[in-house]
Amino acid sequence: MRIGTQVRANSHTHTHTHIHTPSKPFSRLYQAKEIAAKGLERLHVLNRRTLDGIAARVYFYYSWSHEQLGQLADVRRCVLPVV
Repeated sequence: MRIGTQVRANSHTHTHTHIHTPSKPFSRLYQAKEIAAKGLERLHVLNRRTLDGIAARVYFYYSWSHEQLGQLADVRRCVLPVV
């Protein structure tokens, strides 16, 4: 039975602590890249002029995250068809 962070098993109590350490030094950038890519996919499906303000921000963060990771050439295939 689980109680908070303690687990009881056979009358023994074990305390589990989980400390999140990024496996990569740029893990937040990779996460930003994935989120921006999902946002772009969603924007392409919706294709509404009323979302242009949000689309501008998504495109910015998409290109920014790729630039920070040194993958700026990958942005062209996604952004150029839009222009």
